[in-house]
Amino acid sequence: MSRARFLLLALAALAVGLVACGGEARLSKADYEQKLTAVGRELAEASKPLAQAKTGPEFASAVEQLQGGLRKAADDLGGAKPPEDVQPANDRLVDALRGLADEFDKVKEAAKGGPKKAREAGGRLAQSKPSEEARQAVLEIQRRGYDVGQLSST
Repeated sequence: MSRARFLLLALAALAVGLVACGGEARLSKADYEQKLTAVGRELAEASKPLAQAKTGPEFASAVEQLQGGLRKAADDLGGAKPPEDVQPANDRLVDALRGLADEFDKVKEAAKGGPKKAREAGGRLAQSKPSEEARQAVLEIQRRGYDVGQLSST
C-alpha cells in the first residue's frame, strides 16, 4: 500500500472515530423548539403551587418545587445540542435558569415571615439579574426565528 493511500485511510478512520465518539448531533430547529416547549410546559407546571400558596410554609414548599423545576430545565437545555445559531443564547438561558433557582432561596427565606414577605421577595426576584438574563436569552432565541412556547412569558 502506498504511503499516501495509507495516510488517507488513517485520516478517514480517525474521522469516523471522531464522529462516533464526538457526541450527539445538533438538534434540528424543530427538535429544539420541541425541547423549549417541553421545558416551558414543565416550568409552568412547577410554578402552579407557588401561585396558589397562601401561607409561609406553602410558599417555602412551592419555592422548593419551582427550584427543582428550574434546575431540571437548566439540565435539560444544558444537555442538549441546540442549533449552532442559538448555542450562545441557550448557554446564557441555562446559566440564568440556574441563577434563578438560587435566587429563589431569598423567597424561601422571606416566606418564614409570612406570605406577604414572600410575595415582596418574589417581586424583587422578577427584577433580578438572572431574571433579566433569562428574558434576554429567550428574546435572542425568538429573534432568531424560534418558537419558545411558554418560555416567552419568563
